[in-house]
Amino acid sequence: MHIWNPEDYHRHSSAQQAWARELLAKLRLAGDERVLDLGCGEGKVTAEIAALLPRGSVLGMDVSRDMISFARQRLPPEEYQNLRFVEGDMLDLPFERKFDVVFSNAALHWVTDHGRVFAGIGRALRPGGRALLQMGGRGNAAPILALADEMVTEGPWREYFAGFSNGYAF
Repeated sequence: MHIWNPEDYHRHSSAQQAWARELLAKLRLAGDERVLDLGCGEGKVTAEIAALLPRGSVLGMDVSRDMISFARQRLPPEEYQNLRFVEGDMLDLPFERKFDVVFSNAALHWVTDHGRVFAGIGRALRPGGRALLQMGGRGNAAPILALADEMVTEGPWREYFAGFSNGYAF
């Protein structure tokens, strides 16, 4: 599992937030849905979803305890009545027919068993529910990943990356 710094992510995730906003525009929410945000990180996108749901709610879920703690501190339930956060692994979704929408942006490429995640999403959705998922895909970061792979095998860096795996599952 990767270790995330929520403060740093919060300051430097404008690209991920822009991608999420593009997705949110496609959701066409009525405002009363129950939404699950998988891989919610530090919660800023989850809060944007909550703002679109005056009669609904959103649950942000992330495997990182630090990210969830940061989100809960920044976005307390006293101020955000329809917004909650839970620490959890998207590989083991515990929900049965609870959500109208499952949303995930820039998170699923960190998970190796997509089939297991998709099965959990299917169980979590109510009949007629929708999923809108965006993740890195095979090839879309190929040039930068090839450069990184080359660098970690070179002299000054090699010892620091012995046994390293980049963790992506495109």
